Amino acid sequence: MSDSDRVHAQNAESTQRLRNLVEQLRTDDYAHDLGGGWTVSVALAHLAFWDARHSTALQHFHSTGTLLHEDPAVNPALALVATSCEAPAIGTLTVAACDRLDQDLAQLTSAQLLTIRDGGFPHTIERWHHRNEHIAQIRAALT
Repeated sequence: MSDSDRVHAQNAESTQRLRNLVEQLRTDDYAHDLGGGWTVSVALAHLAFWDARHSTALQHFHSTGTLLHEDPAVNPALALVATSCEAPAIGTLTVAACDRLDQDLAQLTSAQLLTIRDGGFPHTIERWHHRNEHIAQIRAALT
């Protein structure tokens, strides 16, 4: 299996795991506390945002050949906004953002994937790490 095939397979697997989780959530699960001021809704909004942000960064990459750097103030600001997201719509939005990014990544060549990874942005293409981290966090909190 090529490196790009591995990236796509692992991203697709994490998206399916997220889809399965969202399908199992009850409306009241979204308000479940995960600690640190985060709820299930906030964690899902966080994932939706970051996958949408990486899709936008890939669009920029396609037009300029460079990726945009991240702003460290984003997560705290996002947590404040995410509390107003409605359940279960945030789950649907999160899965859609993951699907979109997976599709965007599938359009990249192996050389482009390597350029992004070697350029210091492996988290842009290897989304399964981030997704699986929050899936595990949510599952642990709900069990």
